[in-house]
Amino acid sequence: MKRVLLSLMVLLLGGVAAFAQRGLNCYPVFQGEVVPARQMVSTEVRGSGMAVYRLDYYRGVQFQVGSGLAGQVARLVEADAAAAGVAAVCGAAAEAIA
Repeated sequence: MKRVLLSLMVLLLGGVAAFAQRGLNCYPVFQGEVVPARQMVSTEVRGSGMAVYRLDYYRGVQFQVGSGLAGQVARLVEADAAAAGVAAVCGAAAEAIA
């Protein structure tokens, strides 16, 4: 369950970050610096189909981790949400994972 929640949080963050993740706290996650790239499934979508979501580009990653790393990623997501002025994205899920 924790892994599913983490995957959803990371994908949600990808949707919030309309362009590349540079400048965000979670950028190292997408670069394979937190979880090795060979352990991640990356999704990138571009094109007119994304206009429905007001996006030009979507990038998400999915991976499985233990609770310690899940908490680290959740804190990065929360830091980016706070910087964007968005209420807690992970909330209780981040606390349960950490």
